[in-house]
Amino acid sequence: MFGIAIDLLMKDVAERIRLNLEKAMVQGRLPQVAGEILISDQLAHNLGVQLGEAATLISATANGSMAVQNFTVAGTLRFGVSAMDRNAILVDLKDIQYALDMADAAEVLGFFPKRSYREQ
Repeated sequence: MFGIAIDLLMKDVAERIRLNLEKAMVQGRLPQVAGEILISDQLAHNLGVQLGEAATLISATANGSMAVQNFTVAGTLRFGVSAMDRNAILVDLKDIQYALDMADAAEVLGFFPKRSYREQ
């Protein structure tokens, strides 16, 4: 599985539009409160997860300690991209910063028009 953290709870909908979340929704709704996540519909089916059930993140913090955090599944998604449809989890940025002890930190994924990055 892999996770993507975005500002799911903010009024600025730019990231939701960029990822086309409303169109990708299969079941449920977008998260409305802290602690709610979205997962791919196929992942939910494979794990037998229902809307409203708890999902536990077990990971490592930014400092290398063990991180365990419960979330509630608010909805399921289908993007039409097989890797994302099999394994994706979307969580609010503030929730994952808290869970992974990353206050005021983030890893950034950038998209470039020519699909290449040049350091200069």
